[in-house]
Amino acid sequence: MSEKLSKFFSYVLRHQPGSIGQRHGKPVVLQIDTLRMRDKGLAFFLADNGVWLTDQVAPEFLTLMLD
Repeated sequence: MSEKLSKFFSYVLRHQPGSIGQRHGKPVVLQIDTLRMRDKGLAFFLADNGVWLTDQVAPEFLTLMLD
């Protein structure tokens, strides 16, 4: 994934949180290479609701999954 696309997602999450989850255009699926993130020493946290969280995901760990 390009740095430009990553910055776009970051902007949307910071400035348009109310629009998250709304459907606009074609949906996309992003694959996150969590094993490589862990191997690089990045931390993950288990939330009370059972969801794994991390502070950020760098573009190098994202893959845009195509049909």
